[in-house]
Amino acid sequence: MQDKRIAGKILEANKACVVLCQKWDLAQAEGMTETKALPALRKMMPFLNFAPVVFCSNKSGYNVRRTIDAIDRAAASASDRLPTGMLNRVIETATKKTLSPMIRGKRLKIYYGLQVSTNPQTLRLFVNDPKLVTPAYLSFIEKNIRARFGLEGAPLRIFLKARTRNAPGGKGA
Repeated sequence: MQDKRIAGKILEANKACVVLCQKWDLAQAEGMTETKALPALRKMMPFLNFAPVVFCSNKSGYNVRRTIDAIDRAAASASDRLPTGMLNRVIETATKKTLSPMIRGKRLKIYYGLQVSTNPQTLRLFVNDPKLVTPAYLSFIEKNIRARFGLEGAPLRIFLKARTRNAPGGKGA
């Protein structure tokens, strides 16, 4: 429970994250393997599915270097700039591959997206109607973006904004 609380605070603060499973030498001595432990860990904390998991032991030195590498990658991912053109191609490919669900006879349309900040990675997607997005479809879009850009260990915030048409005459008319 304590680990879940700490993970929740990391998420609330939108910080990069690496999950370290310490004292792995003791778990291995009891017959535990990484292939058994990883699915159980992911099931217990699915909200940290973006974070790499490193099994390590300070006593034996197992994976200490890998721990440092994972932390460096997470920090770099959190500050990466995502090229707008590439981001929009990823979104377009994903939305063509899997259409959004129909809600009240309408479908979500994503016109374009852009990165508005890093640390945490923050994207704004301009859409026809933000009310037409489902959590599952937003998760699908996020998974496609993560698959293309990596973003291992970096939180990704996605905000939807309705694209508005400019009034005739522009501002002040």
